[in-house]
Amino acid sequence: MLNRGRQKSAGAPPPGGPAPCCHPDCYVQSGAKPDTGERVKITCTNPACTFLGAGMHAACFDKCEQALVGSMRHSVHLWLTRQVKDMSDDEICSTLWTSNYDRLCRTQCKCQCGAGFFKCVTQKSESSAGVGHKTRAAPTEVVRFHTEVAAAAEAGGGGGAGGGGERAAAVESADDRRRNRALAALQEQEAEEEDARKEARRLKAEAKERDKAE
Repeated sequence: MLNRGRQKSAGAPPPGGPAPCCHPDCYVQSGAKPDTGERVKITCTNPACTFLGAGMHAACFDKCEQALVGSMRHSVHLWLTRQVKDMSDDEICSTLWTSNYDRLCRTQCKCQCGAGFFKCVTQKSESSAGVGHKTRAAPTEVVRFHTEVAAAAEAGGGGGAGGGGERAAAVESADDRRRNRALAALQEQEAEEEDARKEARRLKAEAKERDKAE
């Protein structure tokens, strides 16, 4: 829940500070992530939202998508967990802002404006261009754009041509981010499975001890 003080100050960061972002827990504004200048275009159910032009930091979008995928995989709704059981993270992500948004995701996408819910704008994926046969669903991807925030910050610190190269290197490709998310999800799943095995062994050992005692 956003507090009133935060709603008032969210759209107007201090001079020289990070640009505004629609994510209510902005990782750039908190200092946890750097502003690379890459943004994701959004819409908001609040017609007066002041974050429409600012969009969402790419870093905040990655965290948001990870959280939404996790909530779908660990949902209390059995029909949903069965539905996504055999889906990859990429397949789940392709439905977050389209078919599954209204019924599953919107309530988890509160905008920092405090009066609406944000939704990432999508477009047909470039990887699907030129496909001649019919597919089950056209792949989609979020619409991204760049701001001059990162460029201005680097120029102030002695940027120039070298700064531009560093800025380009700092912006991960969408494929790299998806691979990193998939790897993180796999590692998390393996850790959970190991914890479950340890717990099973512990319970088995306790059961043996009780049998001996009896």
